[in-house]
Amino acid sequence: LASISSSAKGLPVDGGKGSGLANIFSPYILIDNDDGRINDYGLVVRQFGLKWITLAFVIADRNSRPAWGGSFPADNPQSNDMIRKQLKSMRDAGADGIVSFGGAGGTEIGQAIT
Repeated sequence: LASISSSAKGLPVDGGKGSGLANIFSPYILIDNDDGRINDYGLVVRQFGLKWITLAFVIADRNSRPAWGGSFPADNPQSNDMIRKQLKSMRDAGADGIVSFGGAGGTEIGQAIT
C-alpha cells in the first residue's frame, strides 16, 4: 500500500485547533467491482467535478493479506500498477484519493494480521 500512497504536502496542519480542512466530499469507488470492469477514475472526477475519491475497501483476504474487497491483492505490484495509473488519471483531472480500510463485509486487517 505504501507504493500507492501519496504525501499530504500542501495540506494545512493545524495542531488540533480546528482551522484545517473543514469539509471534504469523497464518495466511495469500489476497486474490486463484482462484474470485473474497472472504473475510469479520471472520467468519474471530470464527470462529477470531484476533488476527492475514497478508494474502497482494503480488508483481509482468506490468507490474511491486504486485498481490495478481500479478493484483489492490495500488495501485488501488478494490481498496484493499475491503481497507480488510475490515481494518476484522477490526479491529472484535479482530484486525489483516500484509501478506506474496512467496510461492511469481510475481515478487518487489524483482526486478521498479527
